[in-house]
Amino acid sequence: ASKIQAVFRGRDARKKVYDVKMERSARQIQRMFRGRQARRQFYVDLTFHRERAVSIPGRIAQLRREALEQQRQLSWRLAEVERLRMLVGLGMEQKRCHQCDLSICNVHFLLQGCIRICRSVYDCPSAPGAVGLLRGDLLAETSELLAFNAHADPQLAELAALLARASR
Repeated sequence: ASKIQAVFRGRDARKKVYDVKMERSARQIQRMFRGRQARRQFYVDLTFHRERAVSIPGRIAQLRREALEQQRQLSWRLAEVERLRMLVGLGMEQKRCHQCDLSICNVHFLLQGCIRICRSVYDCPSAPGAVGLLRGDLLAETSELLAFNAHADPQLAELAALLARASR
């Protein structure tokens, strides 16, 4: 009977050791799996934040373009208000016809545009690298002025469209 008990105890002890080993290896496998998942999640998070960091300068540039566009539209509207006020002021005098008043107003704003272009050329930096910057600024300024005065002459409208395409 003691021999049977010893065999039973030995088998039971071996089974417990086997279970402990299996449990230990299962824990180790779980630990490895969790570590692999954590590393994968870390790399996913890392790439997400890297992409986000790369997109920030693009977003800043986009916001700057939007702000410049809003400023351009505001100046456009203010110039239109000024033009209408001038036209109303010219219309109060009974010396000229409406078409003459319109022509005077258009010439006035064309001359103001020429003054702005001349001022841009005069104010440009004289550094050798400023030529490309100046060319782009002058193209944008000239295109904007021609677009603003395009209603005065169809040829101005055509030139404004050509300059808008060239500045892209």
